[in-house]
Amino acid sequence: MTTLILKNPLSYVKNALTDYFVPVMDISNLDDIATEFLQKYYPEALQSPTFVDPNLLVKCMGLKKEVLNITADCSVFGRIYFHDSQAVYYDEDSKEIKTKSVTAGTIFVDPNVFFFRNLGAVN
Repeated sequence: MTTLILKNPLSYVKNALTDYFVPVMDISNLDDIATEFLQKYYPEALQSPTFVDPNLLVKCMGLKKEVLNITADCSVFGRIYFHDSQAVYYDEDSKEIKTKSVTAGTIFVDPNVFFFRNLGAVN
C-alpha cells in the first residue's frame, strides 16, 4: 500500500486560499500563473522580453494608484480600497489627518515610506 504525503494539501485545491485569504500557488505552476496573468492584463509583454511598466499595468487592471502621505509616522506603506469609501490620509502641508472620497480599486502608496525601501517595493 502506498501513502501519499502532501506537503501542502491546499496546493492541490484549485484557487485555494490561506486563512489570511492569500492565494496558495504551487511553485511548479508559477510560470503558468504569470503567463495567464500577462495574457489577461499585459499581453504585449509576452511578445518579446520587455520591461513591464507597473503604472501601465495598474491602468490595464482597471486600478488607480495615488502617491500620497498615509500616516504622519510612515507606519503604513500602502492601502488598497476594495469599495468606494472615505479614505483617511495625512496632509503634510497642514500636518492634519484628512479624508477624501476614493473609488473601489484605488491604491495609495506613501512616498515617504517607499523612499526608505527600494524601488522594486513600489513597483
